[in-house]
Amino acid sequence: MKRFVWIIGLIFCITCTIQAKDRVIERPPFLAWSSNSIEVDKIVMSDTVTTVYIKAFYHPKYWIKIATGSFLKDNNGIALSHSKEELESTLDKEFWMPESGEASFRLIFPPLPKGTKTVDFIEGDGRRVLSKIWGIHLDGSPANSSLGWEKRTRRKILYWKSRSSKMVWES
Repeated sequence: MKRFVWIIGLIFCITCTIQAKDRVIERPPFLAWSSNSIEVDKIVMSDTVTTVYIKAFYHPKYWIKIATGSFLKDNNGIALSHSKEELESTLDKEFWMPESGEASFRLIFPPLPKGTKTVDFIEGDGRRVLSKIWGIHLDGSPANSSLGWEKRTRRKILYWKSRSSKMVWES
């Protein structure tokens, strides 16, 4: 009987460790961006989907819109577009910014290929690109460009100043 309990316990432990774990990258570093109105807050990668959590910053009570043709492009040049459910529900619709001027949302993509180290987020339909975030690092390595961090820091200073009625850029 003790042997049976040990075998069941061992099988349970092996099953728990073999289950696929989601890989989470919080505030991933990136090389550059073309607009400081959106930034990638978190990327969750699993075997079935890649979920990109995005923070948007814009004037309170104005609207923003994420284009239907937005996609992720990995370091091998493979482009991944949104899931069909998401296309029908959230994209190409006006989203009115709250009083805070900040909002969060997520975009769902197919799973990234194994070994992907960086991705680019392109918002637009290919012909017309609205914004890009280049070189989002998924492997934990720092970005080799100061553009990403500098803009991220400057935007926070601008946002803080705007809340106190002073729209001033500071270095």
